[in-house]
Amino acid sequence: RIPAAAASPAPRYCGVSWLKEPPGRPSCEEAYEQAMARVQGRGSFRPRWRPGDAVEVAWRGKGFEGSWTAAEVLVLDGPRHAMVRFAEFVDEVGSRLVERLELERLRLVPPPHGAPWTPRVGERVEGLWNDCWWEGCVRELDALKGVLFEYDRYANWSWLPLRAVRPRPPLWSYYPERQP
Repeated sequence: RIPAAAASPAPRYCGVSWLKEPPGRPSCEEAYEQAMARVQGRGSFRPRWRPGDAVEVAWRGKGFEGSWTAAEVLVLDGPRHAMVRFAEFVDEVGSRLVERLELERLRLVPPPHGAPWTPRVGERVEGLWNDCWWEGCVRELDALKGVLFEYDRYANWSWLPLRAVRPRPPLWSYYPERQP
């Protein structure tokens, strides 16, 4: 069954016309720049990662845009890169993957949303599927099926249990505020 809002020709975001989302979702680099602009007035703020930080990594690969997955910072590699170890992804021999990534692809792990929380139709959320948190919104709620989750970057919907949905963190909360 396709929700009625999906057939609407009017430009809409998550099936809700009052949400003012610019065309094309912000990339992880744009989210970084927006977060930096938001905190400019806080003095000499710069995001500072440390070895051991629990982070989430923005994927860039085809078919994975708009998803985040858990990792740990192993070591900083210059002013713009870090080596991270993924929590869920492994190589051919079963070792957890380690990659050198740009810092703007990292964000803090969002804090637990607290209980009780029930999403609203049209709310921007993240849904857990295939070990990644995907950006999307709530299209429908059902007591038995859970949450009808619409992916931001794909024309797909999935029913997810409520435990696999969390509020989308605000952009300003993505980066640690630490002094040098």
